[in-house]
Amino acid sequence: MAPSEGFLQALGAGVLAALLLFGVRAARSGTGRPRPTREQKAEARRQRQRRDAHVREVMRPGLIQAAFSRDPVTRGDWDVFPWTLLLVEQDLPVSTVLRAAMAGTPAPSGGAPSTWLIRLYEQLEEPTRSPGGPLTRDGRVHVTDVAVVGALWDGPRLLVPDFAVSRVGRALLHAHDHGQEDPEALYQAQRTCPNPREESTDRSYTYDPDKVGPPQRRLVKGSQP
Repeated sequence: MAPSEGFLQALGAGVLAALLLFGVRAARSGTGRPRPTREQKAEARRQRQRRDAHVREVMRPGLIQAAFSRDPVTRGDWDVFPWTLLLVEQDLPVSTVLRAAMAGTPAPSGGAPSTWLIRLYEQLEEPTRSPGGPLTRDGRVHVTDVAVVGALWDGPRLLVPDFAVSRVGRALLHAHDHGQEDPEALYQAQRTCPNPREESTDRSYTYDPDKVGPPQRRLVKGSQP
């Protein structure tokens, strides 16, 4: 016997009411997702506190600044370490700052730790480009080979006399990846190169510190030797 029209209407109304009730409950409970546990809330609160503490620490006035970058060595490395504004409370030797900056540098995927050559790039003339077009004139940059870093060395081996990190100013310290090259051989080879020197460049090494946010800032701990 077929169900009556009234029965079907009542059934449909009941289903609709059930769906509406489920939707209201889901909205109240966060679209059906389980509510965070007490431990999850506590961890989120700790993360916010760490983030806020980092912002207060690295955005303080009076810190000495030095821009630092390095070549990427692993997949996705640029997402983790593209460019960093190093910050120090004291005018430390650049060797001390470089030791801290290079600490924890990952090895290439599936390989041994790399050898690094660190250079200081000081912009003399900016390159020029046509609006939205190609390069029209190279810039000029003052290049100083600062140090070689070997995987098994205790710290950077300087190619120039040590200097205060404030000397970096608005220039850029960049670490070039030399793969598995023998660090001693690289060090001896660099000692024979003109240092410092001027070079042409198609890129700009300058930056505006006021536009560098907290995630790209890193406080370097240390003390005067």
